[in-house]
Amino acid sequence: MAPTGARREVVLALGYGSIVAPQGIAVHRTTGSAERVAAFDGLSVDVTRRLPHFEFGARFWRMGSASDGKGAHAHVLTRWTTEVRFYPWQFGTVEPWVGWEFGLALADDFALWNATDKEPARRAVAGVRPGLVAGLEAGARLRLTPLIALGLRGGALFLGFDRAGGSVADSPGAPRYSVQPTDYGRRLWLSMALTAELTVPD
Repeated sequence: MAPTGARREVVLALGYGSIVAPQGIAVHRTTGSAERVAAFDGLSVDVTRRLPHFEFGARFWRMGSASDGKGAHAHVLTRWTTEVRFYPWQFGTVEPWVGWEFGLALADDFALWNATDKEPARRAVAGVRPGLVAGLEAGARLRLTPLIALGLRGGALFLGFDRAGGSVADSPGAPRYSVQPTDYGRRLWLSMALTAELTVPD
């Protein structure tokens, strides 16, 4: 039975998505070794409140990374945003929408070296850098059952970070144990994601 226009619900969406810089940006994998990377993938969690024509809530997205203990650079990017969507149609099997998100981004860069017989353990940490996030997107929700749905979204995303500085070393006396922060800069990205959604009516 199709949902009615008077329905209200809470939506929990788990997703996997990417942000893409068409020309790529430089990412250091190890000290002195960089490559251009265009796509950055991450997991997302959305918790929203759905009304007949509007949906609003919060989104968490994180691109995880880890160092291998041999000096590989780890680059973590996180977004915390609020979001609003407009549904020109009400509830149905397929529900297209347009929306926007706005909030905070955090960039974290570090590298680890395990202890050896000759050297103690090392850790180079660039520190967390805050940035601005603002995006416009469009998508659709496909209801498989009254409680289960799939979502697809895409759009344009602005990330605004201050310019990243130079490499950060474990200590002034050990400059070769260092990490180079990723310079995300201030630019537009393409964004896209696929979500699995639980829709719980009032």
